[in-house]
Amino acid sequence: MKLTTANFNEIMKSEEQALVVLAAFNKGGDGKKELEQFQKVAKAWRRGGRDFSKPVWFVHVEGDKWAGWLKQAYGFVSLLCKDLS
Repeated sequence: MKLTTANFNEIMKSEEQALVVLAAFNKGGDGKKELEQFQKVAKAWRRGGRDFSKPVWFVHVEGDKWAGWLKQAYGFVSLLCKDLS
């Protein structure tokens, strides 16, 4: 699921109080590969993840576009995505 300004409140301030697994990726080839890997992790979680009382949502943002918000909200200045395979 991609976080946008249009769905921000629906996701981040949901009445369901979901656990949000948030990742940021930059545009381009590396970002696309990292996003694909993140989506694989999300699918694997859905197949075999633990049961929680709240839903777990895997959400991604465009790193360049959301850099200011990520820094303000979470203190992230730079994100380095490691190979999860």
